[in-house]
Amino acid sequence: GVRDPFVALFSTTGTVLWSRCLAGPDPEAAEDVAFDAAGDVAVVGWFWGTLDFGGGPTTSQGSADAFLVKYSGSNGAYLWSNVWGSPAADQAQGVAADVDGSIVVTGTFDAMLDFGAGPLVSSGLFDVFVARRTVDGGHVWARSFGGAGADATGYPLRVALDGAGGSFVTGRFSDAVDFGAGPVTAAMADFFLLHLG
Repeated sequence: GVRDPFVALFSTTGTVLWSRCLAGPDPEAAEDVAFDAAGDVAVVGWFWGTLDFGGGPTTSQGSADAFLVKYSGSNGAYLWSNVWGSPAADQAQGVAADVDGSIVVTGTFDAMLDFGAGPLVSSGLFDVFVARRTVDGGHVWARSFGGAGADATGYPLRVALDGAGGSFVTGRFSDAVDFGAGPVTAAMADFFLLHLG
């Protein structure tokens, strides 16, 4: 494909322990990576067309589908993957693993996206999503935030966890967005820091 992403684990002395290439015929990208408490590796990104994460080929629904895939830290073996898509463009951009093994993913979507409990519907272009998955990739919760403009373009979204179940998400937004405490209006393209319990 074009610019195929890879993930590789190195020892403390720089020796390659294992590597995997996420290669398909169409564009795809790995955007962020995180280690959980067991040493396993979670990777997020997006892909077009067909891509095999290790469990068999998966075909995107639209121009880009978001993915989360987990590999064994000991040998790089495929454990499981989640794919979220729609006819529009959807991207997973940030990932973090909590102390209990659950995983929080953030990214953008452009129409609607279903993480397992009914679709989130965007308010405009490139709304922000935040979703928590179990240690095995199951649905816990998902939230979306957006306004009429493009709420997360040009700069990737990132997420960090506080060890007490809280998630901190950073990114960029435009127009007016309600993050939970009433609408906030951007001067042009402003940055935000969002804390979710």
